[in-house]
Amino acid sequence: MMASATVDILDAVTQGRRIDEAEALHLFQHADLLDLAVAATAARNRHNDPARVSYVIDRNVNYTDVCNVYCSSAPSTTSRAIRAATCSAGTSSGRRPRRPRPWAAPAS
Repeated sequence: MMASATVDILDAVTQGRRIDEAEALHLFQHADLLDLAVAATAARNRHNDPARVSYVIDRNVNYTDVCNVYCSSAPSTTSRAIRAATCSAGTSSGRRPRRPRPWAAPAS
């Protein structure tokens, strides 16, 4: 059984009242995920067409992979020796081998 405070806050969200930081923290710590989903859907439907759902594509670049950092696509401040020594493409120049172009004739 949910606490009375949690039910009151979820009802307030469902009815369109904005909640403060303390109430949001209370929901984070005590509310059931499915109950939060119902309240969030009600809030979304008030601001957007319920028949239309959208999403955001998150494109955070991750530079933690060694090949991404030290290969030829790395910044020019990275030395060629470091790129050559650490590049997983296996080339001595530190550059990635060219990818075959689908429209080009096969190499003979």
